[in-house]
Amino acid sequence: MLVFQAGIPAEQQQLFNKILNESGPNTKLQLVREFEKKYPKSTAIDEVYAIAMGVYQSRNESEEAGKYGERALRANPENLEALVTVSRLYAVQGRELGRAATFARKAIEVIENSAGKAPPMGYDAGAWKQYLVQSKTTVEGTLKYIKDLTDAVLGRRKPPGS
Repeated sequence: MLVFQAGIPAEQQQLFNKILNESGPNTKLQLVREFEKKYPKSTAIDEVYAIAMGVYQSRNESEEAGKYGERALRANPENLEALVTVSRLYAVQGRELGRAATFARKAIEVIENSAGKAPPMGYDAGAWKQYLVQSKTTVEGTLKYIKDLTDAVLGRRKPPGS
């Protein structure tokens, strides 16, 4: 699978595609580190970090997933995948709930600003719309979870899931 990441030089594009096409998680993470070392200022670095975040998340390595999600957000504060994932991750862990809520609210803002615009490269209009709807549902659930957890801690109701 080749994916064109708009605005990056061919050499970066080649390594970016290699990362995307790699099926082995350890090799994929090595390629991410190589990309990061070679192209730390790349306009695609947030996407590369988001890929690493996903690998760590699939391996249930929440700490590393959070670190790479934060890196993606430092590179691009509107990276929707990182906003959704990090907000959910922090909420479920019951830590940094304020930041989790901030990321979730920012994700909603990004989703609302994306509605009606052309989808990013690699998405058709229907798939992009579905992704936005799913992302919004996830972050709304995250915000509700944070509220319920906060209410439970303050003694206002039972904790989520009980």
